[in-house]
Amino acid sequence: MERLRAAPDGEVVTEDVDGLRVERDAEGVFRIFSELQDGTPMTGATFEPTPTRASGYPEDLPFHPDMTMHTMRMGSGHQTAFFIGGTLAMMGELVEECLSAGWKRDGEADGQVGFKGAEKLVRGDVERMVVGMQIRRGDTFVLLIDRPRS
Repeated sequence: MERLRAAPDGEVVTEDVDGLRVERDAEGVFRIFSELQDGTPMTGATFEPTPTRASGYPEDLPFHPDMTMHTMRMGSGHQTAFFIGGTLAMMGELVEECLSAGWKRDGEADGQVGFKGAEKLVRGDVERMVVGMQIRRGDTFVLLIDRPRS
């Protein structure tokens, strides 16, 4: 991992780390490629705060320039995104961006994910759980979980 971190900006570097293929692209975005035991593909990426969306930032996820975003996609229709930084009010901003992109509220998700104030959104055949919380350091942590509707 040190070689990935130490590479000059603009250089694409790939390294195998514990069976995962890890890559840092020319924009400094870290990407992880692997597969689950059943062969289902799994990809992940980390996007540091930037004033505008980096190329390759998932179009189907909200964007906040002040938050680091980690995403993990597993198979078709399952993805998890973690937004870290800022204030808890940013959860509302991320939800509003989802609503502007065509998502609809489907009631509060309390009890479904174990956190008060969680929201459940739906769009087409996908449901999205949005959970926000303060972590001990005072940073905000917002979790989005997409999965096929049941």
